[in-house]
Amino acid sequence: MIDLAMPRDIDAAVHKLNGVYLYDLDSLQNMAERTLALRKQESEKCHQLIEHHVQDFQLWIERTQSSNFPSMVVELQRGGKTSLTDGRGPSASQFWRREWRPTPLARDLA
Repeated sequence: MIDLAMPRDIDAAVHKLNGVYLYDLDSLQNMAERTLALRKQESEKCHQLIEHHVQDFQLWIERTQSSNFPSMVVELQRGGKTSLTDGRGPSASQFWRREWRPTPLARDLA
């Protein structure tokens, strides 16, 4: 049962009956506040995850804009094994031959 009246119309003792649940404006407000707090916690986790991946992406951009990037392009054109990620990821030739698969986040962003 949901009692939306002010003052309340339904006696609070009905919650003692088997199978009867009584919700009033105060209990609904309490539930809303609890779920809002939980959503805020989860939102913060999402922001931290996004920040982590943004930092990774910025590092990747900085590496690709470094002075050795033109030499990597030349090596790629020659069919070389230059690494795009300082040895932590796929070689350039693997990347372009699609031997390397992106992370789930990279697939989601594409």
